[in-house]
Amino acid sequence: MASLLCSKMKSRSGMPAGQLRLSQVSIVAALATIIGLSWAAATVAEEPGNLRIAIVHGQLSSYQLAARTIKTTVVESGHECALIEVPKGMKSSEFKKISDRIREFSPQLIVTSGQRITKSVLEAFPEVPVVFFLVPNILDAPFVSDNKDASRVVSGVSSDQAPHLRMAWIHQVAPGLERVGVLHSPGTERTVASLVQAGEQHGLKIISILASRKSFPAAIKSIQENNCDGILMIPDSGVYDSTTIRKLLTWGARNKKPVMAFSKNIVKAGAYSGQYYDARAIGTQTAELILNLANQQDAVGNKIEYTKVAATAINEHIAEMIDIDLQAVTTGPNTVRIGEK
Repeated sequence: MASLLCSKMKSRSGMPAGQLRLSQVSIVAALATIIGLSWAAATVAEEPGNLRIAIVHGQLSSYQLAARTIKTTVVESGHECALIEVPKGMKSSEFKKISDRIREFSPQLIVTSGQRITKSVLEAFPEVPVVFFLVPNILDAPFVSDNKDASRVVSGVSSDQAPHLRMAWIHQVAPGLERVGVLHSPGTERTVASLVQAGEQHGLKIISILASRKSFPAAIKSIQENNCDGILMIPDSGVYDSTTIRKLLTWGARNKKPVMAFSKNIVKAGAYSGQYYDARAIGTQTAELILNLANQQDAVGNKIEYTKVAATAINEHIAEMIDIDLQAVTTGPNTVRIGEK
């Protein structure tokens, strides 16, 4: 079968719900200029047929679940699929073993989990289209923010919800907040800038606070100085580890301020609330994207989507401790209440 995608430039409009609307805000428009995300288009091979799709994923249970979901869907659609698991802790220099397995399968499309594996695959297989899944802080991912080759076909589904949906969620779980701090490292500046702009459109002042694990006391001081009445956490390893998370949760409890996390485990540990991805739903969304790319008889290209489905957790004990009336809180069907009486 001929190559799956042959690159050419073509602009597109009418993006589906959940897809990154890169031209709507200035920070993202600037990013689009840098990375050339004015849809780099490509065409499907003239002779249709089943594709060989390699799914390269990590050992986290969320990666495994999403990968199995993707495989089930694409195989049911008639495509050949191989799951290739990358051992936990594998160094970039050891990736050659995985690359050899991928080459042996000779895929026409490679699907990858997470930022590290996606970056390694893109470097090893520059000629093969890649679809990623479960990549957080997508605007800061190196294969998006540093991609100056508009002909390089990179598509996928982030683990983030769209910024405007995150703002709506804050209004739902913590009505009345006005000034929300976001601690971040230099590696997540674009993500935070998109939240700041979304906040302006939704009546929230999002306060960007540069932080690090080593200087976390200074970050706590900055939260106080900026009069933050809540904190939105993002998954940033430059800021958060078990120690700094514990310090932030302690600050929230002592000052009766809601900390809104990015995982259910952090809510269990003492955050007031959290919004986090659903791995199975992301697997389904990624499979739909793959099938769309594979079946299009027209132009397809760089399609980067936010996750369409997110779950919420609320810690009722913490809500009581920080004086949040849960009767005033709006939650959807995909909500877990921790400590519910």
